[in-house]
Amino acid sequence: MFGKKKKGQEKLTLQEYLKLKEAREKKLFRFQPYPWPVNLALGLPIIVLIMLFLIYFFHIRGVIA
Repeated sequence: MFGKKKKGQEKLTLQEYLKLKEAREKKLFRFQPYPWPVNLALGLPIIVLIMLFLIYFFHIRGVIA
């Protein structure tokens, strides 16, 4: 996500490309985060539900009037 930016295009040989491709395929769980708008769209409903649950819980307990 925040890797180093390449300065210009580096040309890879076919062997290097195949090695990189094979190494990527071996990784079972690759971390590929979503872009920030997608994270925001997924996170907002979860945050709202947590807030509603906490308000309900505190209201039942009598902490909130």
